[in-house]
Amino acid sequence: MINIVLPVDFGDKTDQLVDGAIKFAKQLNGRIYLIHVAPSDIGFAIGDMGFQYFPEVEANEIREELVQLNKIEQRIIAHDIDCEHLLKQGIAKDIILEYAAAKMQTIL
Repeated sequence: MINIVLPVDFGDKTDQLVDGAIKFAKQLNGRIYLIHVAPSDIGFAIGDMGFQYFPEVEANEIREELVQLNKIEQRIIAHDIDCEHLLKQGIAKDIILEYAAAKMQTIL
């Protein structure tokens, strides 16, 4: 079995990437590891009062992104492909590469 790390950003090409990963996983008996990295500055704003943090904005955004990630995971599982997901905040490239390294024998 091969591990496929699939970073998603919920952009216009996400469905195409997921479809490609599903096809690839079926051909290679693979498992898909979805990852979405949210920016660390969600909930921060600069206004008249300076730099402010709004935790409810951050919580709502993370919750919405997790719902989207769960939908993609269920779509993959519906094709009888093992799948799990991770949602983290931070610098995308660092987190994605760290996650891929943790899933040895991975295709990114």
